[in-house]
Amino acid sequence: KLILSISNQKILEDKEEIKAFLQLILSISNNHYRVLNFFIKIKKIINYLKNYLKQFLSNSELIDIFRNNKVLLLYLIEINIIFIDKTNFNVFLIQNDKVSKYDHFFYPQYKKFITKEQQEEIEKEILYTSDIFNEKCHIGENDSYICNLIRNDSIDKFISFINQTNISLSSQISKSVFETNSFLLKKKDTTLIEYAAFFGSISIFKYLMFNNVKLTNSLWLYAIHSNNAELISLIEENKVDIKSYNEIIEESISCHHNNLTDYFLNNTAKNK
Repeated sequence: KLILSISNQKILEDKEEIKAFLQLILSISNNHYRVLNFFIKIKKIINYLKNYLKQFLSNSELIDIFRNNKVLLLYLIEINIIFIDKTNFNVFLIQNDKVSKYDHFFYPQYKKFITKEQQEEIEKEILYTSDIFNEKCHIGENDSYICNLIRNDSIDKFISFINQTNISLSSQISKSVFETNSFLLKKKDTTLIEYAAFFGSISIFKYLMFNNVKLTNSLWLYAIHSNNAELISLIEENKVDIKSYNEIIEESISCHHNNLTDYFLNNTAKNK
């Protein structure tokens, strides 16, 4: 259906239309809730487009479009749509803050441009093992054990891990070079309950809530990314203040969660 729609709208016959379509794909990739096989589906679309990308767009134009999405940029490098040299990498390092860690995430591609000493330093930081490292890059999520439990809403294992390690339920998640969610990358700190809200992990969210973890208004933006109606209702039922309706409406639009946008627009109208 998507291919038919692209064909009917003649998107692939015009360079500016192709660029606009890629920007839409990029926006969805950066912000929409990552359902099962999310990036596999996105990559299928890109694979269908690859001949048109080579025909209409230069290497620098493609880099400019995809530079803020590490997973898709990596895929385009691997299928030889984008070519990266030392100059490109230096631009990435200048344009992105230290949180993005482009020199770490793209280490297999970057290491040929740096000294042996620099390679050893990075490998020590990331505990580099090629097969495992590449797999984690393609997943594009925080690779810590507790984050994996939260994303999968593995409540029994989560409780067991908390009891074994005595981690505070109000603690923050550790940073990860493999994190590619743009929203999470922008946040200086993210707590366990905020991370659970982000992924719609309702069982773990309830466990944290019932164990007196504070519910702050920051949860709204995290919960919008989950696209989980039950979680939204739960936050509402606990009367968590909304700092700004405009802010959460804008966030729901950015995420392409149209059902939530409609819901909040209706709520705004009711509260006026």
